[in-house]
Amino acid sequence: MSQAGEGKYSMPAGFVRPRLGVPDVLVLLWRAKWLMIAVFLPLLAAGLVGAALLPSQYTAEMRLIVSPERGAMVRAELELLRSPAVAHRALAKVTLARAYPELTGQCAPDACARMAADAIAKRFHADAQPESTIITAQFTHGRADLAAEMLNAMAESYLDYREDVFASGNGEGLAEQLARAEQDLADAETAIRDYLVGHELTDLAAERETLQHLGRAAKSELFQTQSRLRQTQAQIAGYEAQLARIAPEQVVRSETSAELALAALKREREEKLSRYLPDSRIIQDLNRRIAQAEIDVAAQAPAEGAVLRVPNLLYQQVEASVALLKADARALRGQEAELASQIAGFEARLRQLVDLVPGMTQLERQREMAEAALRAASERAAKDRSRTEGLGKGSRAVRKLDEAAAPTRGTSLKAPAALLTLLTALLAALGAGLVHALTRRGLATPGSVQRTLGLPVVAAVRKY
Repeated sequence: MSQAGEGKYSMPAGFVRPRLGVPDVLVLLWRAKWLMIAVFLPLLAAGLVGAALLPSQYTAEMRLIVSPERGAMVRAELELLRSPAVAHRALAKVTLARAYPELTGQCAPDACARMAADAIAKRFHADAQPESTIITAQFTHGRADLAAEMLNAMAESYLDYREDVFASGNGEGLAEQLARAEQDLADAETAIRDYLVGHELTDLAAERETLQHLGRAAKSELFQTQSRLRQTQAQIAGYEAQLARIAPEQVVRSETSAELALAALKREREEKLSRYLPDSRIIQDLNRRIAQAEIDVAAQAPAEGAVLRVPNLLYQQVEASVALLKADARALRGQEAELASQIAGFEARLRQLVDLVPGMTQLERQREMAEAALRAASERAAKDRSRTEGLGKGSRAVRKLDEAAAPTRGTSLKAPAALLTLLTALLAALGAGLVHALTRRGLATPGSVQRTLGLPVVAAVRKY
């Protein structure tokens, strides 16, 4: 081989990155087609599903006309119409639960109202052509009926708001002053309510009074219980002393047969006397029999009757009384312990409530200040209305040409989103194929062999 040939086809030393031309890249992309398909199809499917789920948006439209006297102030009217105060008033008319139900329950009422007002400002558009006194207003919403209702509420709120603004000499506007004062009062009420709820209260003063009343009642009942317990213990001591002096048993003598017969005759005579005269034969006969029986009893020996030892009834009665009094004493001691526990609980809770008084006093002072500010703003508004009563409604300068109706057709981003998904999936698949092609270290094609090694390729054999 000549020197020239050796220079033309000499192999470079060490590792050499394959040199690829456009045909080589295309071949490698074709070989990576399954990888590109594996990247392209999931992205396309996910994007198409997301695009299909995009909601339709409905845009309601209405027109307002500005009187020729204020034709030069159309831009100022547009600023008033786009004011956040108008959005807040319109939201109050439609209510947050109907306009944006997805916000309800996800945030505090004040935060939700601000978020909804921001959403209204973003979806509301109002403009006017140069040298024209016609204002075109549009509002977009996911529901056609609410789009029209919200736009009509925006127009009504704007007319009321501009009346408040232009009726007052104050640049800030009485409506904003009143709204701010009402908001301050609402914030103060909310702070008090949160303070009470946070400490599991409904009314601090009422609960303190209730606890004091319950504590006094419990103490009174405790004193009565302790007095009854002392009385019961004294009775127990008295009965026990009495028991020490009473014999548990007593000795009795049973009656003889003669004594029993005499007692029976006396009972019979008493029964007969209710029906017969004392000098009657029957009574006289019974008297003789009784006299003879008495002689027999007197003549009978005293030891003939039986002597018995029987339980002493008085001892048993006193012993039963002691048992009952001891049971009462145990019940009274239990009641005493329960009342003492209740009183301790009442006093502990009262101490907690006393600690809460300073914070509650501060919150109530803030509420009083907010109420005073609201009364002052209301009085200023009443005076201003009386001064400007002759100006009439603000709608004389601006009137509605038509009412907003619910749109019948909506717009959707489904098609642009689907196209964007297709382009993104194609680019991702192509990028994956290029990365796969450019990161290969082997010589995949005859052209890459010749460009990289500088050797001519005589033949190429497909590998099976």
